[in-house]
Amino acid sequence: MRAEDIEGARKVLGLGVDATGPEIRKAYRELAKKYHPDNEGNVGKFRELVKAYKVISDYVRDYRYSFSFDEVIRQYPQQMWTRSYSKDPIWGVKPQSSSHGGRKSL
Repeated sequence: MRAEDIEGARKVLGLGVDATGPEIRKAYRELAKKYHPDNEGNVGKFRELVKAYKVISDYVRDYRYSFSFDEVIRQYPQQMWTRSYSKDPIWGVKPQSSSHGGRKSL
């Protein structure tokens, strides 16, 4: 599979430079519904769409996911902030006060 094939398939499906699995499926389903021959759609465009979806599906299926700490932080940057500032007295989690305003109950 060539990078040009993946780039072309991405454009046929109308995807940005990054997309989640659900976004890929949604784009494909919407376009498939629009161009399906049973709905008086364009047969040539539908075939191009099916081919593009297969290229993207094969690429995603064979993709090697990284579970390195740095990659996880890149995907979920809020984790970096939580780790860095969770114990900070100003920005971190504040201790919860009691519901009765700090007064002792009798």
